[in-house]
Amino acid sequence: MPIQDQPDPLVAEAQRVLTSPVDRELFCVAYHPDWLSGLPDAPLSDDTWKRQLASLPPADAQRLREQLVRWQQLRSGKLPPPATVAEKTQPLASRAALRHLQPGAQYHPDLHVPSPEIEQQIREELSEGAHVNVLGADQQGKSWWIQHILKMLREQYVNVKSVYLDLSRWSAEVRDQHGSLFGHLRDEFIKWLKLTPNELAGIPTNPKSLDDVWPLLDAYHRRPECSEQRLVLAIEGTNALLDSSTGHSFFSTLRSLVQDTSYVSVLFSFSSQPVVVIGGQQRSAWSLGSTHKIPDFQPQQIAPLAEKYGVVLGKDDEQRLWKLLSGQPYLVRWALYRACRETSRPMFTLLEEAVCHSDGGTLFHDYLHSLRSRLTGEQLDTLGKVYTQAGRGCPEEHLRRLTIQGLIVPHQQGGHRLHCRLFLHLLRS
Repeated sequence: MPIQDQPDPLVAEAQRVLTSPVDRELFCVAYHPDWLSGLPDAPLSDDTWKRQLASLPPADAQRLREQLVRWQQLRSGKLPPPATVAEKTQPLASRAALRHLQPGAQYHPDLHVPSPEIEQQIREELSEGAHVNVLGADQQGKSWWIQHILKMLREQYVNVKSVYLDLSRWSAEVRDQHGSLFGHLRDEFIKWLKLTPNELAGIPTNPKSLDDVWPLLDAYHRRPECSEQRLVLAIEGTNALLDSSTGHSFFSTLRSLVQDTSYVSVLFSFSSQPVVVIGGQQRSAWSLGSTHKIPDFQPQQIAPLAEKYGVVLGKDDEQRLWKLLSGQPYLVRWALYRACRETSRPMFTLLEEAVCHSDGGTLFHDYLHSLRSRLTGEQLDTLGKVYTQAGRGCPEEHLRRLTIQGLIVPHQQGGHRLHCRLFLHLLRS
């Protein structure tokens, strides 16, 4: 007899308490993470849910009833005493100062989570004269990665000189005016290359285009001690420039200049596939070089990173944390930072609260509050359609914006999926 035709009090009780697929999925993160696939590909199917309930031994069935009661209490905002959890242990001492552990802190080599194969490939490409695009949504860790790659280049290649630019730090007014944009670029090149007044002779002081700025690189390269060096031009904040009135001229000129300058390699960071709109048509803004996506943390990388934060992970905490966040770098660091400051409660309790409370509990209250304040009703509607139907039928521009924000990612089977299950809170009534 099919499972749905079998009267089962446990199934009925669970269905009554967990009335939506969102609630069922979050409940599983808190108490039964092994029932879920590794990534939030789609809502937990009703058949899968019922099969898991029907196969529970009697002792586990009783435990599940207790978990359902606890879920209801936490869901309503009550904080009962912690359920049976791993025995609390003395927190470890973090390996870095608290300011370096903050989720938005600048790159710190001791806290880097390596992806050796990709990192080595990028370094080799840049040192050999290729151009590289680093692709990752907002808060995916693009700045962190670029800083790490530049550090490794300095340590491993004596003939590499790097120039670092972050265009997102400049105001929209600067990016939208050619004179201001290229004036800022000129100042940055002079600072990084330490050019002398003699080397600046004959180079425009009020540049109107990238052609007026590029001779600064030539002036540096003409130094006898620098003539054999490779210049790696690292440019961040490029998506902000893509959306400005100067974006097309900047990228088209840069593409032409680097093709004619053999000693320059460019390391770009993008929040989404680099395109500009010209005459109503999307065109590639950067077609040179290879593109590498910044990876999420893998499950086996969570525990070593937690140790660096001085956070003790109890039994199954590593799995719960990864099932909730899918290894999203910024959110994992956010959770570990908040946990290292909450020494009075074990990680299990903090994660349980983060999953059961619609506000994200102690770990994610501030983050989710800020995120909700920035999302429009249209974006929330698109996010819901990504969860239920992989975003099919949604306007491409809506999906692109959510991708840039890091809320959704392309699905391996087509369409899109939520980046992580923490964002299910955004779909709860």
